[in-house]
Amino acid sequence: MDENKINPIPANEPEEEQIVPADEVKVEENAEVSEEVAEEVTADEVTVAENAEESEVVAEDEPADEVAVKENAEESEEFAEEATADEVENETTEETPAPKKKKSKGAVALLVILVALLLAATAFFVSVIVKSTAGSRIDHEEIAVTVGEDEITVGEYLYWFAYVDAYYYNYYSYYYSQIPESQIKDDTLNQLSHTSALYNQAVKAGYTLSEEDKAQIDENMNAYTQAAEASSVPVDDYVAKNFGKGYTLDMLRTYLEKQAVAYKYYEDMLTGIQDDFKASDVEDKVEKAYKANKVTYDLANVTYCYFDATDENAQKNANTVIAKVKDGMSFADAVKAVTGDDEAISDSLSGLSKEAITANFNKEAADWIFETDAEDAYVNGKDAVKSVEAGGVVYVLYVNDAPARNSFIPVSIDYVKITPSSDDSIKSAAELKLQAKSKATSLFAEFEKTGKSAEDFAKFEEDANADVSGLVKAFTYEDTLADGSHDAEVEKWMSEEGRKEGDYALVEGKDGAYYIVYMMGISEKPVWYQSVYNSLLEAELKAWEDEFIASYEDKIVADEEVINNAVAAFKQIAAQNAG
Repeated sequence: MDENKINPIPANEPEEEQIVPADEVKVEENAEVSEEVAEEVTADEVTVAENAEESEVVAEDEPADEVAVKENAEESEEFAEEATADEVENETTEETPAPKKKKSKGAVALLVILVALLLAATAFFVSVIVKSTAGSRIDHEEIAVTVGEDEITVGEYLYWFAYVDAYYYNYYSYYYSQIPESQIKDDTLNQLSHTSALYNQAVKAGYTLSEEDKAQIDENMNAYTQAAEASSVPVDDYVAKNFGKGYTLDMLRTYLEKQAVAYKYYEDMLTGIQDDFKASDVEDKVEKAYKANKVTYDLANVTYCYFDATDENAQKNANTVIAKVKDGMSFADAVKAVTGDDEAISDSLSGLSKEAITANFNKEAADWIFETDAEDAYVNGKDAVKSVEAGGVVYVLYVNDAPARNSFIPVSIDYVKITPSSDDSIKSAAELKLQAKSKATSLFAEFEKTGKSAEDFAKFEEDANADVSGLVKAFTYEDTLADGSHDAEVEKWMSEEGRKEGDYALVEGKDGAYYIVYMMGISEKPVWYQSVYNSLLEAELKAWEDEFIASYEDKIVADEEVINNAVAAFKQIAAQNAG
């Protein structure tokens, strides 16, 4: 459920888990593939989500055997949850311990793109318990697919098929048996065809593997060698027991080297597009794009009250609130006058996009807020109040100001929070707070004895998290906003004029806790600018991707008989290995 979603009637029963039908499951690409290409979401360092309408966040620290493979983004509309740029801007970061410093990374994925290096697939395959004594015979040199002049052997096809199949098994094991084999084959064909086309372009451009690339591949191949040694079998026998007789470690190395070269080329192409975009007249482009699509990027703040629609007086009460507001009464006083309840107004919702307003209330509310002429609608609160019915509730919405672009400047902060003990059995609350202040002051003095760099604060956080009392914890926030996500005094410190990277302070919070805060970084541009910038850059990347795919998609020829026979034999081997 959306964290901003209104739920006026508390739900006592947990929500049912949504099971996605097998025919809607789509393959996703490994987020780690594009770590060097995708950068932080700033005007100068842009993290591009895989699709403007569908961007899934993939954890950086995924286990190697659960690394995702991404398929064509256009084919996953029914499965991927939409995350518009506006909604991303409004996400509230939860407090989570952060003993380590990590740079934010993301995935660049437009349509079908490369999967991760073989390390992930290696982890999957070496985890199989090999019980059979001999793999089935497969002609690994037989041609399964051609992409232009490039001939893809059965061996290379199975390399990709095994990887995609492993992804489905790891991520959708609950209904893995319902996923059509044809879907896995289609995804495999997409992945290997894209890689083949990229590889051919890379070779023409003179791309080769660096010594560092070769060392990484050696490391990946070593996983097989170690697994074979643990099983007391020669490494080629071990590989053959997963892929069939005749399949060797050298074959896997060849496919991985091809993939690595293709990836280097792809990475450079995307980086080049980003650099060209940065060098263009970006400021003017962003401003024009914003003005042409204000409804897409603007955000609204809404205060509301609600009445149970089953009450026959619900609409009457809503109309009375509206009339009193239009007569000049404040919204809070109007609600109190009608309900006699000071708590009748829910917390105001801030920074909501048109899509978020639709989700929280309904389309009628969103159209009213975003489509009404602001010059006429939001003068002294007149006409800024309206009732809508949705989900068995009659809402009365009050809009303080017209929707506007989000001008917050994202910052990255870390802080150590020292919370007073709640055990007042020995000391009074005042004494416990004084004790927390003394602890905070002491810790702050310890930090000031260091070089006071970001690295020093990271080490300081690690030490703080080692506190066994549970009252001292470290937290980290990247690209966060002073939007109510943090203690009010911390946000006041964050937003002070002249604040710069490397600043730090001991702040007494409104919540009674103490915060040792460190400013890790400050973005150069506000949220709205970054959102528009990202959308424009993504369009540039997608245009290149579309053109590239069009250059080879009509040159793909797959021998279905060969593929079907190879897959059948491969699955027979998997069944034998599984026991």
